[in-house]
Amino acid sequence: MTTVESPYHALISYSHRDAIIVKQFHKRLTDAGLSVWIDEGDIWPAADWWNEIQLGMRNANNVLFMISPFSLASVVCQQELDYARFLSKRVIPVMLNQGENFEQTQDDALVSLIRQEFDQATLERMQNRKISTLFEENKELLKRHDWIYCTSDDLLENATAEATRCIQVDEVHHRLLTSFMQQALNWESSDRDPDRLLKGGEITEAEKWLEKATSKRLDVPKQVIQ
Repeated sequence: MTTVESPYHALISYSHRDAIIVKQFHKRLTDAGLSVWIDEGDIWPAADWWNEIQLGMRNANNVLFMISPFSLASVVCQQELDYARFLSKRVIPVMLNQGENFEQTQDDALVSLIRQEFDQATLERMQNRKISTLFEENKELLKRHDWIYCTSDDLLENATAEATRCIQVDEVHHRLLTSFMQQALNWESSDRDPDRLLKGGEITEAEKWLEKATSKRLDVPKQVIQ
């Protein structure tokens, strides 16, 4: 198997209606020396956008999920968060706008999603699950993490500094997780071709990584263990 050579430090999942603050956030991260994938400008107009997002996320060590009424009510953002869960990515929630009452904001977002009609491609990306199920699963994921607050321009500098710090915690573990997950997915897509299995020193590296991850109670996806 071939290891991932140049993963991104993070991918930003966001609603384009929050683009102004997100672009500022993105610039500060890149100015700090981080490689950050964002769909604005990274996807060619004629490209298969969902495949490009999947590829970007597979190559990212972390996912920054920008929380706002717009992203919560976006089926694309919900799908991105769902795919991050599938890949066992470390999700770093960044609160941009919680509304007057965040519980109400979440309820309103769910109602908006339920009222939407989805085409067949969207339903397939959701594996024919109800949007309410997807939403609640993502909601539980976000609740398990500490949030970074960037609800005003005054908080932007501190928020990006905190995001940078989070990305650097257990950085080696998440970089190797990206590599091993990529290899596992490539193995699956090749009908489990034996030639794509780990060999020699790669096995030793993977065993050491797994042992350390287990001792620190870090996420290890079943796809990698197989």
